Amino acid sequence: MEPLFDAALMFEDAPSPELREQIEEEGWLDVPDWVGEDDLYRGRNTTWIGRPGRMVYVDWDQVSSTPGNEFSSEKLATFADMIQDRSYDFVAGAPEAYLMRVDVDNIAESMAAEEEGNLEHGGMTRTFTTGDEELDAYLFSPERFLEHEGVELQDEMEQQKEEAIKNGDGDLGNIVAYLRDGNHRAFAAQLAGEPGLWVFVRTDAAQEKFLGLTKEDFE
Repeated sequence: MEPLFDAALMFEDAPSPELREQIEEEGWLDVPDWVGEDDLYRGRNTTWIGRPGRMVYVDWDQVSSTPGNEFSSEKLATFADMIQDRSYDFVAGAPEAYLMRVDVDNIAESMAAEEEGNLEHGGMTRTFTTGDEELDAYLFSPERFLEHEGVELQDEMEQQKEEAIKNGDGDLGNIVAYLRDGNHRAFAAQLAGEPGLWVFVRTDAAQEKFLGLTKEDFE
C-alpha cells in the first residue's frame, strides 16, 4: 500500500553541502560511547540506535509523522543524500513512536480530516482505507451515503463492514507508528529508498494488552 506519509509528495529541495558539513563537524550523528552491537538495528543503508526489547520494525504504510511537525525540506534532502552516500555510515537514534491499531473510526476520522484540509497537519498524506472506496464512503458518513445511494443498501454495507473488519482489509487492524520525534531522519530514510523503519516504542503493559501485542512483537 502507499505510505501513510509520503515525503516525496511534500518536499523537493536539493541537499545542502553547507548543512552536511555542519552535521559532520558538530557530530549530530556521532555514536555515543555506551552503544553496543545489541543496541544497533540495521536497515538497508541505515543503522538505528535503539533499546533491546522495545523496538518495532514498520513499513511506510504504517508510519505517520508527528502531527503538526514542521519539516525543513533542505534538512530532509541532506539527510537522504547522506544515507544514499555509500561512503558514509549513517547511524542515528531510532525515532520514538507510539502505536495504535487502525479501526473503522480511524478511517472515518482521517476522511473527515481530508475533507477539512487537515490531513497533512495530522501527519498523513493519504487517508486510512479498507481498500474499497464505496465502503470507505459509507464508513465516513453512513447517512450521506445512504441518502445518495439508497437506504436499502444499509444491511449490505453493514455486512461488508463486518467482513472487512474480520478480514483485516486495507489498513484495518494494522499497527501504525505515530512518530514522537526524529521526523527528519525517519522520512529522509524513506526518500533514500529504505523499505521501512525501526522505531523505539515506549508503552506500558496495559497499552500493549489493548493493542494485542506481546513480547514477541518487540525486538
